[in-house]
Amino acid sequence: MPQVQPNPTDLTNALLLRILQQNTSFGGTDPLAPVSDISPDAVISQNLLFASLSLTLLVAFIAVLGKQWVRYYTRATTWGNIVDRGKEHQIKLVGLRKWGFHLAMGSLPIMLQFSLFLFCFGVVSLFGRGLSPATFALGFVTSAFIILYGISVRGLRIKGFPFHTPLSLLILKVLRLRSEFTTPTYVRLKHWLR
Repeated sequence: MPQVQPNPTDLTNALLLRILQQNTSFGGTDPLAPVSDISPDAVISQNLLFASLSLTLLVAFIAVLGKQWVRYYTRATTWGNIVDRGKEHQIKLVGLRKWGFHLAMGSLPIMLQFSLFLFCFGVVSLFGRGLSPATFALGFVTSAFIILYGISVRGLRIKGFPFHTPLSLLILKVLRLRSEFTTPTYVRLKHWLR
């Protein structure tokens, strides 16, 4: 009597069905039920990380728009002599200044640095959930802050340093205001103490 060979697809289907039955048993609980035991640290961490991601995407979007605006500015739309093209560029330049193009583009690095701060706080709040992802991300954030601090301090100390950051310019303005404020105040205080 010839032996009947089992069909390989039937065996595969039966094996897959058995695996699915074993892996889908949730002990009587509904797998789609809302989770109620979420820690507040996890919610804070997720909110901070999501805000950081959203702000970073907004900065990238505005940067791409800024690149398109600069391309529009540099492209000549009128044909003619150099005087006509110069007038067109002047009109565009006045429009850029009037609508604060430089302010909008200058705010992008500050927004990106704020996003990095949000990411850092989100990572710090992850330490309650597990050390390995938080440590890995905190290493990158720490190195970014060290680089930012180093560039900002060098921008203050070295004349002609090309890599100024908004932080270095802010520190420079605060130091100037401090020196302007303290010198007259010191003179008045010294005069008053006599």
